[in-house]
Amino acid sequence: MVCKMGTQVCSFFFDASPLEARNADHIKSFLVKLKRETKVGNWQVDQASDALRILYKNYFNMIWAQDWRKVACIRRYPVKGTSIFQR
Repeated sequence: MVCKMGTQVCSFFFDASPLEARNADHIKSFLVKLKRETKVGNWQVDQASDALRILYKNYFNMIWAQDWRKVACIRRYPVKGTSIFQR
């Protein structure tokens, strides 16, 4: 299978461990690596963070995802009307 989404995205989703078995450190590491990808813009990192927040907080109901500020501490700019992602 060829992944066209970028090295970091592919390595995250095609890792051997199931998504529900991953923890906050996995997510932090992925977002930091994604931020370093030259083809990925800040808005795309934010979008990935938002999608992972919904997945882990709302779908998997992981306790560690309840305070997403501790997980996704890499947002460069705030989203209008929100404060959860501000540093």
